[in-house]
Amino acid sequence: LILVVDWAGKNAWFYLWVFLSLFVLVFNMLYPVVIAPLTNTFKPLEEGELKKGIEQLIAQTGLNCKKVFEVDGSKQSKHSNAYVAGMLGTKRIVIYDTLVTDLDGDIDMIKSVVGHEIGHSIEHHQWVLLVTS
Repeated sequence: LILVVDWAGKNAWFYLWVFLSLFVLVFNMLYPVVIAPLTNTFKPLEEGELKKGIEQLIAQTGLNCKKVFEVDGSKQSKHSNAYVAGMLGTKRIVIYDTLVTDLDGDIDMIKSVVGHEIGHSIEHHQWVLLVTS
């Protein structure tokens, strides 16, 4: 690291910023397809009312996302969650099994949570966080 800073001189901050920005971008693209599956099992959301409801949300919002998964979050925690992850072609919606269980399979409530997460994606919050970090 010291050699790099010596080589870069007063521009070291710029090179570090470029490196970290690229690292965060690549990490955000790889996380949902490479890293997250190392610790959890992701399965496509089963056909049914919930999947139809989520697909309607995707259509209504114009979210560019074709993949919806349920993850076995219950093996690590009782925490309920859903999220939209990925960038540049790796985007997917993930719903924790605990969310479905905690909300007793209430489609409208689950859609509300997922809709909130879709809102973050539509408003480009992931990109805002990338730029500000």
